[in-house]
Amino acid sequence: MTRQVRLEKGAYQIFEVLYFCRNPFRCRMSVIMAYHAWPQDNISIECGVCDICLNYNGKRREMNIYEDIEHMLRVIQALTAQDNDQIIPDDIVDVFCQARNAKIHAKRYNELPIYHAFKPKFLKTKELALFALTDLIVRKLVQHDIILRKITPTTTTMACSVYIIGIASNALEEAKNQNWMYRLKN
Repeated sequence: MTRQVRLEKGAYQIFEVLYFCRNPFRCRMSVIMAYHAWPQDNISIECGVCDICLNYNGKRREMNIYEDIEHMLRVIQALTAQDNDQIIPDDIVDVFCQARNAKIHAKRYNELPIYHAFKPKFLKTKELALFALTDLIVRKLVQHDIILRKITPTTTTMACSVYIIGIASNALEEAKNQNWMYRLKN
């Protein structure tokens, strides 16, 4: 295994750990079980003892966010089909949430048909949309590139940048077969 391949694999594993730690919606045990499961396995067991399950306590309700996920995949398709600069997660989230900021206007994303095509039903905040995008990356439905670089030449501290390349060849079909139940606030 070459050094570059090891670095890419390590960067992805760091990304997965961050996803697991930042996850406010899915039972931690079911996330771990899904990670180790076969693709056809149905993981719907909730542990009842992790912080997510304990905080659930009826304050949140489970909602199937598949329609929002499908739209996000279509936003990714539309943006990555352009011959623009590198697409970062914030670009995807801004178009998905129909943000009205200077960056959207400068890059002319607000002129794309996909920008006005759909109003998110559940993933209404940028935080929720960014988490869902991270979920898509971890589930390997979105192709990405993770760049690790030293902050300064003399330090061992690394910075991480994520670029969105596109969606997997069967992402829209594969997404239909996955569990998209998120626990969202009532």
